[in-house]
Amino acid sequence: MRAPGDVNADAGARAAALNEVTFGSGVDGDWLCYATDEVYDWMVARGYDLPVVADTRGMDQFQAFDWSWERHIDHAQRTRDLIGYGETGATPPVANDYFVACWVWVHALASQTKKDPEPAVDDRLDQLLNPAVYPMITPHLGPVEGGRIIQRLQNRDSLAFVSHPPNTSVTSSIPHAAMQAQRLEPRLRAPQEAAGVYVCFNGPDGDTVDFLPWIGCINLVEDPAFGHVPLNFRMTPFFVDTFPTLVGWASRLGNGIELQVSYNDGGPPPPGHDTARAIYGASIKRLVDMTGGAYRHFGCFGNFPGSGRNQFDMVAASDFLSIVTGYDNQGDGLMHWEEYAGIPHLAMLGQSRYPGLEEDEYEEETAARVAARIAADAVAGEPLFYMIRAPEPRGFRTLSRCAEVLAHLRADSRLGGRSVHAVPGSELAALWQT
Repeated sequence: MRAPGDVNADAGARAAALNEVTFGSGVDGDWLCYATDEVYDWMVARGYDLPVVADTRGMDQFQAFDWSWERHIDHAQRTRDLIGYGETGATPPVANDYFVACWVWVHALASQTKKDPEPAVDDRLDQLLNPAVYPMITPHLGPVEGGRIIQRLQNRDSLAFVSHPPNTSVTSSIPHAAMQAQRLEPRLRAPQEAAGVYVCFNGPDGDTVDFLPWIGCINLVEDPAFGHVPLNFRMTPFFVDTFPTLVGWASRLGNGIELQVSYNDGGPPPPGHDTARAIYGASIKRLVDMTGGAYRHFGCFGNFPGSGRNQFDMVAASDFLSIVTGYDNQGDGLMHWEEYAGIPHLAMLGQSRYPGLEEDEYEEETAARVAARIAADAVAGEPLFYMIRAPEPRGFRTLSRCAEVLAHLRADSRLGGRSVHAVPGSELAALWQT
């Protein structure tokens, strides 16, 4: 199976080659090799004389989609549970292993804009998301945001979550004893200081299910700041089905690490898509219930009060302790107690990355933005409460980066002598309510 080697320019052709390997239409029962030019030359140099079953080199994304559609979409073993998205530079080889093992059909349609009409892309998405091919709300799995098709998917009653599948590099680092998720019981307490500043961090980035921080438990357990910096860890509830061990392990970390149900930038199908929204909400409810209360926070990333694309009507007040919405260039950065059924709403301050700044400047920039908000919000004798977006992981040290934000924040003169307390998300919500 000949495939192009340029992971970015030929993503569609590589996805088509992966489908050929997955469904093996060329040589039933025989071993089929995915060979880039480098791999093929390596095999030939060592005397291997393998027949070329198919060659996707030179195909653009649309030719590759059509070629793969005709050959494989009707395969009897194609899963209807997931739609694969890749093969791009953001898709690791282990994800391809997962796609092949689970019989996932993969494509790599990408658009130039998020919403403007692009018939070549739109027509093929309509073809793909026909309920006769995939049930409504069949999730896309892969780096969908890089292809700029998230909004197109939501507008077609589909769901995308930006993720990489679980694999042995993760499973080998998770204790098998931690199979069952553990309910989060919030700690409730009154503010220790009337004029204190109470903060919790939310992250990391990666559009809710960033895979890399989990590798080898490095990001959390081996981080020097583990146990000192609380964090709402954003995790897709789909892992309840696909990787329950991970959910169970994460729910037992303690040390201020609390799980937050999150999807991707695009959120749910927009208002007006009532059936799709009902199915989407039922999916959230089912997965949250399966964990028995391990997920106690709900993330509406990219959605904030007044945006017109909220999803608060699809969750129950008894399920969650807080709803986290948007960040500081997507809302007003305030907590919204009144917005939904008595659940505090927290808009994040700060961003995971700042265009134009060096990466080692992110922590100070986040702290400066929070300090400016504190100075603007301060009322004598009253406490302040904020959710801060964690900086993007650097060397898998998310918590340490949050600790640096705290150090910069506490040193900022604009706080006027107020003490800063880092607390878990459940405690932040309870403090707000008091």
